[in-house]
Amino acid sequence: MSKRKDKRRRFHNQQKEQHQLLNERRQREFTARIANIPPDRIVYLPLDIGKNVNWFRAETGSGRILHPPKALTTDYEGYLYGKQHLDTWFTSGQFDLVVMGHEPTGIYHETWCRHLLHDFAAYLADDAHPQLLYRFLNPYQVKLERLKLIQRSRKNDRIDLWAMSNLLQQGQVSPAVLPDSNTALLTQYIFFARQATHSLKSTRIDELRHAVRGPYLARRNCQRQTLQASPPRLARAAPDCRDQTL
Repeated sequence: MSKRKDKRRRFHNQQKEQHQLLNERRQREFTARIANIPPDRIVYLPLDIGKNVNWFRAETGSGRILHPPKALTTDYEGYLYGKQHLDTWFTSGQFDLVVMGHEPTGIYHETWCRHLLHDFAAYLADDAHPQLLYRFLNPYQVKLERLKLIQRSRKNDRIDLWAMSNLLQQGQVSPAVLPDSNTALLTQYIFFARQATHSLKSTRIDELRHAVRGPYLARRNCQRQTLQASPPRLARAAPDCRDQTL
């Protein structure tokens, strides 16, 4: 193994250890936060946000279903449906904590995330009651939890909600934070720069292949045309034994 590969491997291992320690610390903090709250007064609300449809579900820490899995549109009408139920649970006086989370699915989650952070800012404060814990879920952890639940690679939105709800109850989450305008602009610049570099690299590779294979193909075609234009050779007749004098 080269020094570069060994250094890269050690760096990845250090990153894994840091992520593991961070997840363990977040789980301990979450366990301590909910220790004095009755499970029936905690709402776990996973969201499965996609490109064309979002899924929504809610249950208490004791397993009581507050809202069965339901598909919502990705527009503002679908957001209002979820917002109305959240407002109802916050103002009912029956719950002390609402834990909501979803995967950061590319850019599709950003619209709902900005609205949630704005509309429920009062419940996100540390001294709010009831309080909202808005978190992101790691897609890889969701996949592992799904495989743990059903023991196969089958995937659908209802199973994903089930796996997300378990992760929310375990505290395997990270804070829901959107990048500011400068960071978002830099991210877009890096994305388009990578696309341009990849396109330029593909173009250069095609040009190199054409430059290398062009003369070879031209010479091969020329030889083929020469063979096709030359007259066919006549087969030499075998000698007739009867004409030979013994």
